[in-house]
Amino acid sequence: MNEYGKFKKIFLIGLFIFLINLMNLEAGYFLTVFDSIILDFGIERGLIGWIIFGFFIGQAISVIFFGYYSDKYSRRKLLFLGSFLFSIFSIIIFLNDFTNNFLVLIIFRSLIAIGLGCSVPIGISMMMDLISSKNRSNVFSIFLVVTFLGSIVGFLLGFAPNYLQSLIIFIFSINVPWEIPYLYFGIAGLIGCGILLLFKEPKRAATEEAFIELISSGEIYAYKIEREDLKQIYSRPSNFWLIINFIDTIAPGLLLSWIIFYVEQDLTYQRVTYFEVIFSIAVILIGFLAGNFIFARIGDKRREIDKTSRAKIAVFCGVFNVPFVILAFLFPRFTLPFSIFLAIGMFIDGGIGPNWYSSLVDVNLPEHRGTMIALAAFLDTIGRAIGGLIGGYYPLETSILFLFLSIFPWFPVFKYIRKDLDEVDNILKERARKMSGEKISND
Repeated sequence: MNEYGKFKKIFLIGLFIFLINLMNLEAGYFLTVFDSIILDFGIERGLIGWIIFGFFIGQAISVIFFGYYSDKYSRRKLLFLGSFLFSIFSIIIFLNDFTNNFLVLIIFRSLIAIGLGCSVPIGISMMMDLISSKNRSNVFSIFLVVTFLGSIVGFLLGFAPNYLQSLIIFIFSINVPWEIPYLYFGIAGLIGCGILLLFKEPKRAATEEAFIELISSGEIYAYKIEREDLKQIYSRPSNFWLIINFIDTIAPGLLLSWIIFYVEQDLTYQRVTYFEVIFSIAVILIGFLAGNFIFARIGDKRREIDKTSRAKIAVFCGVFNVPFVILAFLFPRFTLPFSIFLAIGMFIDGGIGPNWYSSLVDVNLPEHRGTMIALAAFLDTIGRAIGGLIGGYYPLETSILFLFLSIFPWFPVFKYIRKDLDEVDNILKERARKMSGEKISND
């Protein structure tokens, strides 16, 4: 009997996305308060880099740790632990008396990063045990869009006080501390933690076609990751090439980290108007979001005919977005041709995420998925960090080079994916037969 009805599944998936998104919102917000931190602590701008560095280190360590141990132990308890740490240290940052030391701020924000590193691999791993394998790309598209919008909301949340502050000071004669949102981040996180404890952890492999009936009848998928499994996981060709293509996150890291800088420059020197900037960004965002949903739906539909479809769509999108992005940068930034070509490129690029994540899940056994998603998230973080660093020394157009380089790792994926999917399917079917035989003998 299935213990998760439709409403309960939707609610749990929403809870996982909420916790992940809350942490992305904090990350987006923090990028906008550098000037306030510099004034509060009386530091040089360059020292902000240590907060960013500490955050990335905390996230990188935790994503590997939680990813591996989520495949061995209770994912619900680990997600609770990571979310609880995020919430508590967010509240501590709000309490100004505890953060009047810059070193303490670096440490606390690094500890906040542990929550983000925990939430992604564990949240995705549990979501996959609630979602039919036929609908994975669609759910990943929703997940990616919501987390993307969460970062934007955090970004806007940080800018809002800059525009309202002078008005508030004029009327009420009070200043608006940058730490205030951290109280709300912490409270919201604690509420999410409390709700999480009310639900049982989804059963592993519950939505795998080979195990649906067995697990519904009360059987337990008891396989756990072992250290000797790691060599087998990393040596699977599709895994290697899907993961190593973190190169395709360098260009987005460069663009997202530095686009506001270039917008401000172009507006300051009157190269473009506000209308052109708003129109361009709106068209590009619409293109990306539309591509995310449309290609995800195509991936799920085509999988009914060909189980390699999701990987093939990811390969197609990874290769054919590049020419349109190159064409866009042949024109001045934020002009109509630039906007149209980049919107087309982002429309195609939007199909990579949901189909890539789904392919990574499909090509790994249930007890290995947290580890692989963690490694993917770790390398993606490294890619975005490299992009942000390069953007400080080279122009925005440098992103074209990394987009071009990201084409090549897609071709081996196309070559190996069918063999690796067949291997995983055969292992799951054999395990299902073994579990079914044991059940009959016990009866």
